Amino acid sequence: MDLMDQAIVRYGSEKFGIGFLSSYRKIDELSFDFVRRSLPISVQEQ
Repeated sequence: MDLMDQAIVRYGSEKFGIGFLSSYRKIDELSFDFVRRSLPISVQEQ
């Protein structure tokens, strides 16, 4: 996990509680967009 990922997870844990990630599951992942430098991921709330 890079620094940005760590910051996002830390913020979510502080704001929503420790187990907030476990309430979502990954549905799909699109190709990396080099122009926008993003990796879109679809998630679904369980």
